Amino acid sequence: TLDDEGIDYGQMAFIFGVVFFFIALGVVGLTKISVFSMLLYTMPIWLPYVTFWIFYEKWMFMIGLKFAESNGRSIVEMILPPEVNKSPEAMEFFFTQIHNAPSPDNLWQAYIDGKKPLPYTFEIVSRGGDIHFYITVPEKFIPSIKSNLYAQYPGIELKDVSLDYTAEVPSDLKGWEFMSFHLQKKEADVIPILTYKDLKMDMLPKEEEKLDPITPMLEAMA
Repeated sequence: TLDDEGIDYGQMAFIFGVVFFFIALGVVGLTKISVFSMLLYTMPIWLPYVTFWIFYEKWMFMIGLKFAESNGRSIVEMILPPEVNKSPEAMEFFFTQIHNAPSPDNLWQAYIDGKKPLPYTFEIVSRGGDIHFYITVPEKFIPSIKSNLYAQYPGIELKDVSLDYTAEVPSDLKGWEFMSFHLQKKEADVIPILTYKDLKMDMLPKEEEKLDPITPMLEAMA
């Protein structure tokens, strides 16, 4: 059950095993003092594991966040041209070009500096029915992002945004309501999601023959 939910149950199984072990010692007739003594004697075995399990993930999260913040973030708004006459393959090529998976060069960078692939976000935002497309990326990747987008879509306009739109949300959240949705596939993971090639969009059909799966969502947001 835990495996189906994507939960790591190794630590849970270890704790359950330790508890079961000491309960078993009590069942066979050992006194509580004996069990407690056994716990102290075996501490050099289980305490390092438990301590490492508690602090390792917290440490890696902290240094990873620090590394990401040290690289800064920039926001770019994409203003689309009235018509785009390219297939989605152009955007697929764009994602291929900007994909970066820099791995740490040594153990110091991995476990002290927290070096890891930096995140991008590609966001579709509706503000009063007005649709906006935003990209947030590390500052050093802005030239690469812009040059690759201009290469694929010469008519696109890229505008630097100085203030994130989420800054408009008040800190006390008074008068605000939130709703979120988690989408999950009904079928097994081996069954793929339909891509633009399955919809024949790589063949550049006529405008009236296009099946754009994102249009219903944009209409609802507008």
